[in-house]
Amino acid sequence: MEQGLTKQQVISELAKSPHGKLAEYVKVGLPAARQDPDFFAHLVAWTVANSQIRDAKVALPVIALATKPAVDPYREHSAAVLASLDPRNFLRAMTFSREVPEMRPAFKIIKKVAVRYLREREADRKYWDRSVLQYRQAMRTLYKATRMKHDGYFNDVLFKNQYPSGSVWETIRDLSKLSARDAVLAVQKHDIPFLVALPALGEKLKNTEVALELIKSMSPTELVTNAKLFEKMDFKNNPVLRSALREAVDKAAKAPRQKTTLKTSVAAAAVQDEGLKESLKGLQEKQLDALQGPDGDWLVLADMSGSMHSAIDTAKEVAGVLARTVKGKVYLVFFNVSPLSFDVTGKTLEEIQSMTRGITANGGTSIGCGLDKLLSSKIEVGGIAIVSDGADNTSPFFVPTYTKYAAKMGIEPTVYFYHMNGEADRLTSMCKTEGISLMTFDLTGSVDHYSIPNLVMTMRSSRYSLLDEIMASPLRRLDDVLKRTTEIGVFPRVVVTA
Repeated sequence: MEQGLTKQQVISELAKSPHGKLAEYVKVGLPAARQDPDFFAHLVAWTVANSQIRDAKVALPVIALATKPAVDPYREHSAAVLASLDPRNFLRAMTFSREVPEMRPAFKIIKKVAVRYLREREADRKYWDRSVLQYRQAMRTLYKATRMKHDGYFNDVLFKNQYPSGSVWETIRDLSKLSARDAVLAVQKHDIPFLVALPALGEKLKNTEVALELIKSMSPTELVTNAKLFEKMDFKNNPVLRSALREAVDKAAKAPRQKTTLKTSVAAAAVQDEGLKESLKGLQEKQLDALQGPDGDWLVLADMSGSMHSAIDTAKEVAGVLARTVKGKVYLVFFNVSPLSFDVTGKTLEEIQSMTRGITANGGTSIGCGLDKLLSSKIEVGGIAIVSDGADNTSPFFVPTYTKYAAKMGIEPTVYFYHMNGEADRLTSMCKTEGISLMTFDLTGSVDHYSIPNLVMTMRSSRYSLLDEIMASPLRRLDDVLKRTTEIGVFPRVVVTA
C-alpha cells in the first residue's frame, strides 16, 4: 500500500455502502487487492464476519478474483465467500464480474463456482426447493448462465411449471383453494417462507388464524422488512394480530444473533402504530448491543459552528452507535468556540437526540476546546472521533491541545476524522505537520447514514488492533462451504509427489 492508500484508508473507503452500485468499490478495491493480496483476502474474510453492508460481501471477493492472485488459497477463499451467498446475491456477483470490464477476469472462475453451487443444491432436494422458493428468478438465470443440464424434476419445476403430486409446489399452487385451516396446516407442514405464502394466500390473509400463523413463521428480518405492510393491512384494528405482531418483534429482540440494525431503524421510523414502533426500537437497541464495537473510552467532538447542521446530526449518530456498542464511557462534546458536553454512555440514539435537541449551529470553530474540556476534568479516553469540516480557526486549536493532553494524561488516543462539507480543512494539514495520525472518513460528497454504523465498527483505540484483527480472520475453503460436492473441482488440484 506504500504507493497508494494506506490500509486504514482502504478499510474506511470499502466500509461505505454504495447502495447497490458495486462498481464504486473498484477504484479503491482493485489497486488494494493487487498491491497486497494477502491483506485484501483477510479483509474480505473480516468483512463477511463483521460488516453490515451486504454490497461489500458481494463485490470484494469478485475484486479479489479479478486480480488473478498467484496464491491459490486467496482465490479459493474468495470463491468460498461467493458460494456462501444466497442465489440473488451470487447472481449479482456474477453479473458484476461480467458487466464491469475490470472484473471480467473473475467471470470464468465464478461461472465454475456457479456450477458447483447449483449442484450442491440439487444434492439435497429440500435445499434446492427452498432456494427456488425464495429466489426463483435468480436460480433460473444462474442455470441459463452456466448452461447446465437440468433434466427431470429440476427442469419441470423451474422451467415448465409442472409440479409433482404432493410436493411443496403443488401445495403453494393450491393454497388459495384450501380452507383457512388447511392453508395454515399446509404452511406449517412444508415450512413455506412468509414472502412465498403471502401472494399465494390472497384473500385468506384477512383470516385471523392464517395471519397469526404467518407472523409466527416470519424471521426477524422478515418482521422488520414487512412491518409497514402489516399496517397497510389494517392490523392495528385487530387487537389479536396487533398483539401477536408485537410479541413476535419482542421475541426477535431476544434472539441470540442480530443482523438487521439499519433496516430496523428505518422500519421503526416508518410505522405509525406506537406499540409496534416501540417494539421495533427495542429490537434495534438489541441489535446494536449485539454488535462488537470499539474498545475503551471515547470522545466524540461534534462541530456546531455556523453551517455545521449536518455535522450535528452525524455526530449524534456516531455517538449513538458508540454508546450502545462500547464497553467503556462515551462523551459527546459539541464545540464552536466553547464546549458543551454530555455523558452519553449507554444511551440510545433517541435518548441522545432528546437530550441534545437544543443544539444549533452558530459561531466560529475551535476543535481543541472540546478536548481541553476533558483535559481540565482529567478524563482519559482512548479514542477521539471528530465530526467537522476541519476548519480549525480559533484557539485553542486541536493539535496543540492534543499534544498537551497526551503529555499530561500519558496516552495518545487514536483520532478519527469524519470529514464533512463546509469551509477549508485545516485540521488534516496541522495533524500531518505535527505527526499526529489522523484516520479520515470522507463524507464531503454526502452523508450516508446507512454507512455510519459500519464506519464506527472500524474504529479502535489501539492504532493497529483492527489490522491485527483483519489479518487474524481465517480464510475459507470451498469444501467447507459446498460440502456435498467436493468431487467437483473449480481450481486445479495440487498433486504432491515424493
